[in-house]
Amino acid sequence: MTLTNDMGNPFSVQSIDLSELNGDNSADVNFTGQVSGGGTVMQTFTLDGVAFGAETFIFNAIFTNLTSLSWVQISPFHQFDNIVLNEGGVSPVPLPAALPLMAAGLGLMGFVGRRKKQAA
Repeated sequence: MTLTNDMGNPFSVQSIDLSELNGDNSADVNFTGQVSGGGTVMQTFTLDGVAFGAETFIFNAIFTNLTSLSWVQISPFHQFDNIVLNEGGVSPVPLPAALPLMAAGLGLMGFVGRRKKQAA
């Protein structure tokens, strides 16, 4: 398995959920990241052996500025889900909840101001 950004931009990886696929089998999953500008980073996660019990694994802080992230599916096989990534290695900034309300308020003020000009 190889994960890349289809836009070619570097990314960071924060976490992944892994689970055993074929019953109660503990498995090691080895991840290799290719760093933008050269070099590799590696980390291994060991599953606990409990069948179909998803575990969240956190990547080291060195998994930033990656061009790709690879791992191999070998027996005993595993499932993966909920891969948390950030494009460009920077944490995303959420849009404040008040911003849409502020935009609506400004629009309403403009509408009211326009109606007052027409009434005069």
